[in-house]
Amino acid sequence: MEVELKRLAAFANGEVTIKYSMYAEKFKIEEHKLTAAAINDLYGLSDVMPGCFLHLAEREFAYAEEQQYIKEDPPGTFVGLMADETYWCYVQQDPEQEKRDQESIKKRWAGVKVGGGIGDRGSEGESCSCGDGAPCTDSMVCKDWDNRFANALKAGGNPLLFT
Repeated sequence: MEVELKRLAAFANGEVTIKYSMYAEKFKIEEHKLTAAAINDLYGLSDVMPGCFLHLAEREFAYAEEQQYIKEDPPGTFVGLMADETYWCYVQQDPEQEKRDQESIKKRWAGVKVGGGIGDRGSEGESCSCGDGAPCTDSMVCKDWDNRFANALKAGGNPLLFT
């Protein structure tokens, strides 16, 4: 038991990696603890989601999976963290702020007409991409199907991406 306590104590202080969206930054922990405020200071999450709550998890969750977060004691202080580990940050938006944001968006877009439906950007069509460095995948739109790879290379395409 004493050996295990010493082993765990070695991970009480150091750095952890906190992942959020495309970010993965290092944060210092002391006595297995890190505050939500420290994470927010770097990531600025409350700047875009005022009143939000941060949670940490030991892994990334799949869609609709039940989420179990790292214990907080007191709220806003994550406890039990281990140095050299990676944790995932999840943001819970303040429900009242979320309602205000939704109303603001409705007002902003009221009366704005979108083409024929969601995502409609007018008429679009495929065209030959060889001149942009990407060999075509459809012979019907390619200007020179038999030489598509050579033409894409001439245009600066990366042959490692051609497969």
